[in-house]
Amino acid sequence: IERPAWLYAWNRPTSGSTVLTNPPTAASSLTTNVRGSSSADFPKKGFTVRLTDSNGEEDSVPLVGLPSFDTWVLVGPWTYDPTYLHNVIIYDLSNRMGRWAPRTQVVEAFLNTNGGDLDYSDYVGIYIVTDALRVDRKRVDIASLTPKDLSGNAITGGYLMKFDVPDALDFSFQTKRNYPGSPNALIVTSPKADDLPVAQREYIQAYVQGFEDALYADSASGGRQRTHLDFMDRDAWVDYHLLCTLSMNADGFIRSAYMMKDRRGRLVAGPVWDYDRALGGGGG
Repeated sequence: IERPAWLYAWNRPTSGSTVLTNPPTAASSLTTNVRGSSSADFPKKGFTVRLTDSNGEEDSVPLVGLPSFDTWVLVGPWTYDPTYLHNVIIYDLSNRMGRWAPRTQVVEAFLNTNGGDLDYSDYVGIYIVTDALRVDRKRVDIASLTPKDLSGNAITGGYLMKFDVPDALDFSFQTKRNYPGSPNALIVTSPKADDLPVAQREYIQAYVQGFEDALYADSASGGRQRTHLDFMDRDAWVDYHLLCTLSMNADGFIRSAYMMKDRRGRLVAGPVWDYDRALGGGGG
């Protein structure tokens, strides 16, 4: 449920503490909703924030030292991340490896829902402002697929996909060998289902299935054939596995994990996302 709201933000000063009576460095109307799957039930909620202009249209604004964009995620670390740093560390490592990951900024947040004056009773603690995963040259830099891209090279990308529990309105599927396993599924998050024609649905599902079939066939041959490499960006998958293994990520390749396919490209693991249960955070 998206709700209208208003945001005031202050950048970190070069010295001393932030003074809330000073003019904010960013002010914007917005719509917001509670985000997450299991984390949506935490006492400390996470939010998706969509900044808007006076006409209600999305409006790109630089926020707390991060580059200008219209959609942001406020992550509220809770049960699995008492350090507040699991995502911060892994996203930074990924970016240092040359694999784009969301940028982060630690903030203190106030949330007023009663319509009265903002005061310290509205303090909700430490949050992480994070890039949302959106197909855009400034974020997930793959081709923007339109409903008219129905054949040839155009239909081959770009697709952003997530392993997670699907909503009723999502386009999602399991492979023939039931991967990733119910209740999880592979969800095409971009384009959204409403903008995903049958031809595109059939293309990406067949491509993923071809990848799985090739993996099983190559395994049965004892590795003499490696046709699965025709479907995947091997370097990207190796880097992704390294980060999952290093961080002991309980969600890796099962839930809240992404892969993408650019136009004329192969399947790429990532971008990295949601490492709250990693680094000793617990499986659950």
